[in-house]
Formats: sequence, C-alpha cells, structure tokens
Amino acid sequence: MAAAAPRRGWVTPVLLLLAIGGGGGVVAHPTSTGNHRRRRRLADAGEPDAGAVEPPLQDSDPQVRNQLAGVSGDPLWKAWLEQTDLVRRFAAAVQQVADGESPRASVPFLARPARSWQRRRSAGPTTIDPRSYARYDGVARCIASIDAAKAAAGYRALQPLMDRAWRELGPPGTKIDGALARAIARLVAVPVPKGEVELVPKGALWAFKDEALEQRTAAEKHLLRMGPDNMQRVR
Repeated sequence: MAAAAPRRGWVTPVLLLLAIGGGGGVVAHPTSTGNHRRRRRLADAGEPDAGAVEPPLQDSDPQVRNQLAGVSGDPLWKAWLEQTDLVRRFAAAVQQVADGESPRASVPFLARPARSWQRRRSAGPTTIDPRSYARYDGVARCIASIDAAKAAAGYRALQPLMDRAWRELGPPGTKIDGALARAIARLVAVPVPKGEVELVPKGALWAFKDEALEQRTAAEKHLLRMGPDNMQRVR
C-alpha cells in the first residue's frame, strides 16, 4: 500500500486527514529554509500566474464546491468547502504531510484547540487524558461520513486543477500523485497506540515517553493526537 499510487477513493478522505493539522504540538519543531520558501510560495499563491492564459486557480472554488458538495453532508465538510483557494490549499497540505511537516499553515481553519490535557496519578506516570482525544471526534466523524465513490469521481474531475496547483507549489519535476502516495503511506504507517499513552516533561512542554512515537514527524503526531478510537474509526 505504501509504495503504490493511491486508490482514488482514498484521496478525499485523506484531504480531511491532512486537515487535522493545527492541534498544538507536543514539542516544537524548527523551521528550515526549505519550509520558509514553501510558505512564501503559499503566501504568494493568491496572485494569478504572470502571463497565464487560464483563469487563476482561486477562481476554481465554485467548480470545486459543486463537484464535492455531495461527497458528505457533515457540517465540517461543508465548512471546509466554504474556504477559498481550495485547490492550492490541498496541494500545499499534500506536500507538507509528504515531507512530514505540519499542514497547519495550509488548513488553519480546522485547527483544534491548542490545549492538551494530561492526567497525573498520585503514584504513577503522567498519561494523556482521554478527553484530549474528543477534540478530534468531529474530524473522525466527518471522514467516516465520506462517500468513497463520490470522492473518487470528484478527484478524477478535479485532476487537471490539482496538476496546475502542483506545478506552482510542488518541487520541479514531480507530480502530485507521487506526493499524495507518500503522504498516505506516511499516515497509514502510524501505529495505533494500545492502552494509555505516557508522557514525559520536555522543557515547558510534554513529549511521548515511547521513543517510537516521539520520533514520529509533526504530521504523524497530529494523527496520533486523534487518539486510538478515532484512529481506528478513520481506518
């Protein structure tokens, strides 16, 4: 599954998976020069390409909304479709997750509350309070509500727009399908924790005690913060 191109039915559910970014980090991650350049390209993405014959991509929002409106009736899905510059947001989030980065810069409107609860036992380890996972119940519910057949048809119809956005934002000589396959592979490889998840202090923040979890990328940690039940529901 990890190496193959993504099946079309995966594509729109993964868009919501990408959108869980913004949930607040367990640890901070430095911004590299490459990340800065990508953010600059994203910030400039609202302006039409110089000399382009085709309409600016942001003018495609009505087409995207019309194509994807029937994919789900969930309120969160409808809220996503109300945003602007949808195709570029998707392309940017795909690149960020494929690289292991948080997609929060591309999809801040779906950010969860930053606070993360911990539960202390009087004579035991510090663990994540299960109430923390409830912040992502709506995202998991939305993903579960998606009609895979309609998502597949929507992706096929919007493929030319996706390719245009990728030519603007993606690394030269690459295609969005390849990056999407890497993003999906990265997310489906994240293990579902069994039992309580222990935390350890790390400066003013908390980190996963399990090094196998702590070494996961920022994008993968967003999925972990959904909690075991929501992760299983999504899968």
